Amino acid sequence: MRGAVLVLFCLLGHCLQPVQAQEAEPRSESELGLKDSLNLTGYNEIYYAYGNPSAKVQFSFKYQMIEKLPLYFGYTQLMFWLQQQDSQPFKDVNYSPDAFYRIQAKAGILESVDLAPYSHTSNGRDGADSRSINRAYARLNLETPSANQEIKMVVTLYSYYGLNEDNSDIHDFISPLDLRFTFTQFVPWIFDRGQLSVRVFPGGRLAENWGSGGQEVGLSFRVGGFGLQPSIYIQYYGGYAESLLSYRRRESIARIGIVL
Repeated sequence: MRGAVLVLFCLLGHCLQPVQAQEAEPRSESELGLKDSLNLTGYNEIYYAYGNPSAKVQFSFKYQMIEKLPLYFGYTQLMFWLQQQDSQPFKDVNYSPDAFYRIQAKAGILESVDLAPYSHTSNGRDGADSRSINRAYARLNLETPSANQEIKMVVTLYSYYGLNEDNSDIHDFISPLDLRFTFTQFVPWIFDRGQLSVRVFPGGRLAENWGSGGQEVGLSFRVGGFGLQPSIYIQYYGGYAESLLSYRRRESIARIGIVL
């Protein structure tokens, strides 16, 4: 299992490399043909972060389903890895496919709007450990670029449907509101390609309970002079619903690893 995860992680990193970095040499015709056939681009972050009691591994991509229409299939998989145990099992795996249509706005700081009639998250289990969420959403992508810095804000509004009986109270911990802020090159004289990301979401059906939601803060930066391609990644999560299996339990954990 561990080997398969690492191979898939490397393959996705290779597929997304043309989107995230400039290549030093021109690509061959075969490489160009592979990219055109896969048509995979970055979606959410791809990272590995070690922590106690669990490490986190996430990979993600999106795929444009129609060449001249901005209709996308997105996929994110988040794994919680108990590396300190003898058999190093995965405590929980959250699978999140979705389909969304992107409307380019270019109105002030509003860059685009994503509309998704279907967004599913589940942990692939049955019985008492089964967890799944079906949602539709509208996602506003805002950006304020400048000469050297960039600030992005993503506001997502969800509508839940088809909840299981086992997690019908998930509204108490994951509200319909999700906010993400990303600050790029916020202190360029200290960090090379430094990026600070903050995600916050309240609990409650009307997003009224900020004490029962969650907060995630991530800091990534390159180490200059070593030629290291991944960025160093430091993450802190505090609150509820980090994973579907334990969404009712409050957790506070710091992790460190790499992000592609």
